Amino acid sequence: ASASDTFLLLSYPTINIFKYLFFMKLPYIFFDIVLIAALLKLSPDNKKTITTFLWAFNPVLIYGTYLIGQFDIIVGTLILLSIFFAKKNMKYISVIFIGLGIGFKTVPIVFVLPLILILGSSWKEYLKLLFVLALTICIPISLFLIHSNAVLYAIFPGVLQGKMVGSHGPEIAKLIKLALLGLGY
Repeated sequence: ASASDTFLLLSYPTINIFKYLFFMKLPYIFFDIVLIAALLKLSPDNKKTITTFLWAFNPVLIYGTYLIGQFDIIVGTLILLSIFFAKKNMKYISVIFIGLGIGFKTVPIVFVLPLILILGSSWKEYLKLLFVLALTICIPISLFLIHSNAVLYAIFPGVLQGKMVGSHGPEIAKLIKLALLGLGY
């Protein structure tokens, strides 16, 4: 596509691309606001202004999240919320947030061992925290797997290909997908 094609797309009267981009970035803004609120709660009173300023006008954040569209802000928010709740001694909530972060990207795995060792006080508690972590990681991963056609073909190969139920295979496949979609939400 040439520059004139791009200009033509942006000047087309029925397409307001900037409106769509704004609505696509709204979740990022929400997580950014939550992250700033958590930063303010964790910062000492005399550093709150500079902390907010440095985060809000961080060029790496602006470029990576709002111009390129990377969703690292979500993972960063979940990591910071985990730290926030660990500081408040809310062990299981802290582990849940780090587990959700791992479900999106694998970066928070680095924090698991120190977090478990700091929050737990016995082997029994370490195992409980790891169990909660494992369950929490399964939530976002299962949503991706449920909506993947590859998983559906692995679980129901004959039905989805129409081999087991004759001519009603496509209708049954649609029902299975719809049921799994409902389970995913």
